[in-house]
Amino acid sequence: GQNYQNRLRHSDYLALFRATGWEVVDAAGEPDAPSLRAIVGLALAARFRGYAHEDLAILTSSIVVRRPA
Repeated sequence: GQNYQNRLRHSDYLALFRATGWEVVDAAGEPDAPSLRAIVGLALAARFRGYAHEDLAILTSSIVVRRPA
């Protein structure tokens, strides 16, 4: 089997939460160093060329949101 994966990036999730009215309380996601180095030599798909390399290299995110007061 294969695990489902989408192509949303850390910044996409933050934007989605904010656009739908959630308050982002905390967000953590550190770029993976080997991935960050590898991105430099990759021919990125057009969809991903506008992202910062640091955003593309985040492999795991933790985001805490809450309803606005």
